[in-house]
Amino acid sequence: MKRKILFFVKIGLGVSILASTCFYVLNMIIAHSSPWKYIYVFTLFAVIPFFVLIKLFYDDYARIIDKVKAKFATEISDAFDGKIIKRHTLLISVFLFNKGKNRLSIILLTILSKKCIRVSDYRAVELFRALNYTALKKEPQAILIYDKAIKNGYGTSAIFNNLGHLYSKEELSAEAHKNYDLAIHYDPKNITAYHNKAQLYFKENNYEKAIELSEKALDINPKFSPSTTLLAIIYALYGTSEEAIAAKGRAIENGESASNIDRTIKHYKDNPPL
Repeated sequence: MKRKILFFVKIGLGVSILASTCFYVLNMIIAHSSPWKYIYVFTLFAVIPFFVLIKLFYDDYARIIDKVKAKFATEISDAFDGKIIKRHTLLISVFLFNKGKNRLSIILLTILSKKCIRVSDYRAVELFRALNYTALKKEPQAILIYDKAIKNGYGTSAIFNNLGHLYSKEELSAEAHKNYDLAIHYDPKNITAYHNKAQLYFKENNYEKAIELSEKALDINPKFSPSTTLLAIIYALYGTSEEAIAAKGRAIENGESASNIDRTIKHYKDNPPL
């Protein structure tokens, strides 16, 4: 089912690009129009064929879009609220991102970036543009997008957290900590930010702080598996045997397999954080 939707998304996008290109050429060559004069009509002409094809498979499409709305409710929020075409273009972009079709998603989001009016529009579009570049392992482009969004006042807890993660990967610990702190400031219940900051402390051999942040994450959601797993690793490496057994049991209760925990512990014993 998802493959069928994705197939028609690709066809729709191809038809849209072809139609919009024809419209542009006709106006430039035949009507001698300015390329800016018809930019709005140009965009609509590109989008309409796309949605005509989607409409033909509306039931399947609606189910997919409902899942996207549910999964990314916080990130999408009320972006383009009341603007049907733009809202659904965003939802399709997010669906493509979720399916790993990052380049297609970037194309739609780039078009949308010219149509943003409210802060919520910019936040959603820039967040997913950066996430797509991150998925494509183009971290410098993602960092530039996040930095620009923050400078323009569009920063959110998710944006600060993601930027912190990118700085952590680049081994810029001070910048990473700063952005994780801002993520927590903007949303004290951002459990991922607590966990990411705890992981960074773990990499820095600050196990006391890593445990403290992991416990804070678990105060928000006691079933958050990544934090219980990190605690199991820390206690197995540096705690007492009783602490290690209790932490491992807690991680298993939260869905992590004993074999995965043991494998990760062995990895860190053989390759301890520097």
